[in-house]
Amino acid sequence: MAVDLDQPVRLWPLTSLDQGDSVTVGRPDIDVYISLPPDGAALLGRLRDGDSPATAATWYAREFGDPVDIEAFVAALADVDFVMPQTSGTTQPERATTPRPLRGQRLGAALFSPAAWLAYAGIAATGAWVLLTEPTLRPGPNQLHFGGSITLTYLLITVGLIPFLLAHEGFHSLAGRRLGLRSSTSVSHRFVFVVIETRLDGLVSLPRRAPTAPTERRSGRDERRHLWWASRLPGCVAD
Repeated sequence: MAVDLDQPVRLWPLTSLDQGDSVTVGRPDIDVYISLPPDGAALLGRLRDGDSPATAATWYAREFGDPVDIEAFVAALADVDFVMPQTSGTTQPERATTPRPLRGQRLGAALFSPAAWLAYAGIAATGAWVLLTEPTLRPGPNQLHFGGSITLTYLLITVGLIPFLLAHEGFHSLAGRRLGLRSSTSVSHRFVFVVIETRLDGLVSLPRRAPTAPTERRSGRDERRHLWWASRLPGCVAD
C-alpha cells in the first residue's frame, strides 16, 4: 500500500478498549479486532484524530524517544481493513462508511429486559410448584426409554434436542445483539456431528464491567459448539 506521509489516513470507525497492558482496537461492523501495545494505540489515536503519518511519527519519536516505521504501521492497519480504500486522485472512500443495519437488537433487548426476567422466573416457579403438587408429572428413569427400542429412543432424543440447542444458541446471539454486537448463530456438521455455533467476537470490545446478561459472559472470540450424536465438545476461535 502506497502511503502519502503528508496526508491524513482515512480510517473506518473504530472502537478501542484499554486492557491495562494492551489496547483492543477493532471494527465492529466487520468483527475484526487487534491488540496493540499502549504506545501503538496512542499512535493510532493520533491518526484517528487527523494527524498525517509524518506528523504522527514525529509526535511518537518525541513522546516515546524512539523512531517508528510509520509506513509499515499504516500498511499493517490496511491489512486488517482499518484503512478506507481510496479512489485514485481523490480523498473520498470507495464505499460508504455507514455500517450494515443490525437486526435483532430490539428483540434481544426485549428478551433480556427486567419484565422478561420476571416472566422467566414466574415460569420456573410455576414449573417447580407443579412438580411438587403433581407427583405423576415428575420425571423418572422409566421415562428415558420409550418406543420399545434403545436405539430408536437415542435417535429421537438426539434429533429432538436440536431445536432446543438452536434456541439456546439463539439466546446467546440475541444477547450479543442487545449490546450492538454482530453476533451470529450457524448450523453445520463435522463428519456425523451436528454443529450449532454462536460467534460473539465483538465481546472483546466491551469493557470488562459492562452490564451483560449471563448468556453474554464468554471470553473474547469464544464460540460454543454443540456436537450431538455421541459427544458434546466446546471450542473457541483463535485470534
